[in-house]
Amino acid sequence: TYTTINAQEAENDPDSVLHYYRKLIALRKNNLEFIYGTYTEYHKNNSKLLCYGRESEYGTLFVAHNFSTKNTKFTLPKGLTGNYTLVTSTCP
Repeated sequence: TYTTINAQEAENDPDSVLHYYRKLIALRKNNLEFIYGTYTEYHKNNSKLLCYGRESEYGTLFVAHNFSTKNTKFTLPKGLTGNYTLVTSTCP
């Protein structure tokens, strides 16, 4: 309710959903590989995961969303090699 969750509290809390969404919007705005390029979905039959890759002239990325309340293991798809950097996570 508005008495316990409100914009002012979210604005003052650096760990709020509001701040996290701002971070995601800035990430997309400043990294064109999130917008352009070839989209490939992976692990389509796993209802706990949404995994996809995007390749473009701006770069390559691999995104994994875990919709489970527990850690979920998966294998990196064939053809995706190299070093990946974790950019953001909601896990501590």
